[in-house]
This record gives sequence, structure tokens and C-alpha cells, in this order.
Amino acid sequence: MVKIAINPEDNLYLLSETIKSSEDSEITFVVNENVPFMQNEISLKFLEKSAEEVDKKVLFENPESEQINIPIPKAIQNAVPSEFTEKGRNKEIKGFPLRKVFVLLLISLSLGGGLFAAWWYVPHASVNIKLNTETLVKNVELIANINEQNVNNSNKTIPAVLLEAARKSADSIQASGQKEVGEKALGTVKIYNKTDSKKTFNASTKITLITAESKSLSYFINETVTVEEKKETVAGTATPGITYGTAEADVTAENYGEKYNILENEKFEIEGINTIEFIAQNDKAFSGGSSKTVSAIAEEDKKTLGDRLETQLRDLVKQDIELKLVGDQK
Repeated sequence: MVKIAINPEDNLYLLSETIKSSEDSEITFVVNENVPFMQNEISLKFLEKSAEEVDKKVLFENPESEQINIPIPKAIQNAVPSEFTEKGRNKEIKGFPLRKVFVLLLISLSLGGGLFAAWWYVPHASVNIKLNTETLVKNVELIANINEQNVNNSNKTIPAVLLEAARKSADSIQASGQKEVGEKALGTVKIYNKTDSKKTFNASTKITLITAESKSLSYFINETVTVEEKKETVAGTATPGITYGTAEADVTAENYGEKYNILENEKFEIEGINTIEFIAQNDKAFSGGSSKTVSAIAEEDKKTLGDRLETQLRDLVKQDIELKLVGDQK
């Protein structure tokens, strides 16, 4: 049920349309004394009739919520058969036969029934509107600035307070890698120059063993060395012939291992030089080379341990900072 207050600017036509357009089947009009046309009983009856036409019911009450009963207006009592009034039921009104009254009622009922049937059978449809709700998520980027004292809407900056905490931690992990360690073999070689020009070899010059069973073992010259050119002895001297230029150089094995401890009188080629021009040879055996495999920290071990320590420290620092928060700080 809905209540509608009648104002002075309203009229019977507007009130009748309000009844027809209302979704409620029962409507209560609040009648004020300052609405003159509503003081007429015929106006109330007209609204009641308008409600009946759309199968609705209207009630009337004053501003104090007291119901107003609609009496039959005197103007209508004189035109209605006596059997429809409280007095003179079953009597005939003077000059107005009872039969005519029933005929009029029958015509009214027929018209009303026809209108109702037309409303009932005329095609119509109900439209149900369903709304799909969707949550609206909006991301706003804010800048927390320790130099701001108030919220700045223009550049979206909010005041912040700097809190600091420092922690130290240590942890260990079982090494999963392996590493070869040991000593590198040492020795001395004699370099022979078979050319007419002297030549200087810088430190770290590589020489490689060319003996078949030991080929691919390499060594490096420790210090810069210069080898004089070859010399020829003319005929008629005590020792005619060719004398190669020579120079000794200390060398160190390329890697660890006992296999670099080679015997004497092995031959070596100098990297990038043909043995026809230069060649090296050791007069004494090399020694000191050794090796062994030990456990070592692999890169994966470093990463695992680093990640674990970072997580531990992050949690500790977070706890320390949270203890420094004041009020509703976050």
C-alpha cells in the first residue's frame, strides 16, 4: 500500500492518472483541508470509481491518519433507486421504474466486463531487466615523500616517515661441488735458434711437448728470454760447422698434476713457430707436480645460501620496523 498526499495544485485528472500508473493495488490519499475540491464527496467518489476501473482500491484519511468514509452524496441519492439506499429498500422511486435501473446496471456490467476481457486477452508482455554488477578496480600511483608534511593532491604525494633497521646473520651449507687443487710441475728448457737472427720470447710464451706419448702437455716460460742467432765456423778451424744459438728458460706446467713431471731430454715446440727454426729441450726431468680433488662451493650453493640468508634478514628487519610503527602507520 502507498500513501499519496493531495496538494492544492493537484486536480482530479492527475489523481486519476496517478491511480492508474501506480504499481500498488491499494492507494491511500491524505486529504488536507486546504484542498477545496476534495471537500466535495463527489470528488472522492470519482477517485474511487477510477480505482475500480483498474481493479484497485482507494482509501481516504485526514492528516491525522484517521480514515474518511465516503457517504452517498445527496445529489446522487435523489437519482438512485431507493433499494440502493438505507431507506426505502425494495421500493420504486417516483418516476423512475426499478426495471430501468436494472437495465442500466446490466448495460454497465456488460461494458465493464467487455473492457476487462479486452484488457485480459489483448497481447501484452512483461519485461524483466537484470543488471550485471561488475566490481570497478582502479589503481592509483602514490608517492610517499619524507619531505612532505601534508597530502598533496596535485602531484599525488603523501607524507612519509623514514624508519630504519639493521640486522646481521650467518648461515652455512654443505658444499656440493668439487675442485682440483695441487702443485704445478717446474723445470728448465734450453731453446735452440736455428735462424740467422736472434729472437726474444716474452714471459708466458707457451711451449708444448711433442714427444708422441706425452703430446699436448703444455708449459709457460716464466721470464723473458733472448736467444742469439746461429753461428757458422769456417773450414780450417779446430771445429768447423754450424753452432745454434741457445738460451735457458725456466717453465711452469699449465695445470696441476703428476703427469707434468716428465723425464729429461724431451722436446718442445714453441707456440706459433716451426720446429725447423726454433725448438726447446729439457736436460733434466721436471718435478713438483701434484693434484687432488676437494669439495668446493658451487655457484648453486652460493645462490641457495644467499636466498636463504636474505629471507631470514628480511623477516628480522620487518619485525624490527613494525615495532617502530606509531598509531595507524603502515
